[in-house]
Amino acid sequence: MHPEVAKRFEGIEKRRKALVDRVRALPLDRQNAKPGGKGFSPVEVVQHFALAEAGNVKFLRKTPPETLKGRKAHVTGIFRLTVRSMANPVKAVGTVGTMVPKTAVTIEEADKQWEEVRRETAFYLEQVKGPTDPFIKFLFFFGLGSANDYLDLMEAHLTYHEARFPQV
Repeated sequence: MHPEVAKRFEGIEKRRKALVDRVRALPLDRQNAKPGGKGFSPVEVVQHFALAEAGNVKFLRKTPPETLKGRKAHVTGIFRLTVRSMANPVKAVGTVGTMVPKTAVTIEEADKQWEEVRRETAFYLEQVKGPTDPFIKFLFFFGLGSANDYLDLMEAHLTYHEARFPQV
């Protein structure tokens, strides 16, 4: 993995582990309690990350970074707005249905799912030569992201949920 990409990815992984530890530190009833009866419980936040990143891994499997060589990364305004909104989490940002937890899991199960997806993401990050190389072909409304773009999205997503951690 390119050293710059590896450094950012390692920082994101430390934040992942810290978020999971934050959930584990809660009493069991609070791990599964939804704030105000709606939104994600702390365990569901972890599961949401696993689902969101699994969706991205599907894009990576379909169009691996090695098949994007010679193309130029170009994300859309919607992508930039989404990242900006999550990086400055003053108001709620919606999510798509595929990223909403539908079955109850334990923190151990949610953490394992997220960790497995993260390992596969690392495998694909190994395939890019540099941070600005094309990495992921999102749906049309997000565009073609570089490794940096993808890491920006992951960092912003963590920032959003760290700031909005369910207060139950």
